[in-house]
Amino acid sequence: MSNLISPTKQKFSSFRRRAATVAAGLMLFCCSAWPQMPPGGRPLPDVPVKTGPNSSVDLKQFRGKPLVIGLISSTCDHCVKAMNTFRDLQTKYRADGLRVVVAIGDPIPITEVTAFAEKHRANFPVGFLNQPEFIKMAALKPGQRPFVPIVMFVDPKGMVRLQYFGDDAIMKSDVNAAITLTTEHLLKDSATTTAKK
Repeated sequence: MSNLISPTKQKFSSFRRRAATVAAGLMLFCCSAWPQMPPGGRPLPDVPVKTGPNSSVDLKQFRGKPLVIGLISSTCDHCVKAMNTFRDLQTKYRADGLRVVVAIGDPIPITEVTAFAEKHRANFPVGFLNQPEFIKMAALKPGQRPFVPIVMFVDPKGMVRLQYFGDDAIMKSDVNAAITLTTEHLLKDSATTTAKK
């Protein structure tokens, strides 16, 4: 048996490497020209995120700060990637005012929510929402099937400026890049707005 690759396989392998390089370059170009936060948006719904039988996080407490909200499933691989990204962003940008909150939409016991947060070393509040609350938070249409993770980017005025669904092309392409770059634009936009006052 030989370790050599046939010329045909070498050509195919070389083509795949070039294609991957081109794809990476296009992704980098797209990301470097990432759009700014669109103006306006919709008001963040007044839906507390339950963190225990008798405790919850009131999202209004984060007014005045840029806020990223993740709506996830505890059984979704992309959501686990998002959790890691949220943790890194909260660590990196907490001093800049960024706050992250994650809500699980699975009907799971609160003890499992706590265990999930600990397993993923969350440095931000993790709670849960029941189905009507989840629908209201994400502004889902009747009968719309939510693809998670759903990520909401909220400005300091409490306006949801941008929202990604798990099946959006940008999220399917690279969850980490989509969340990271958009969060950085949210922070930049928030800082610019504050400086103008």
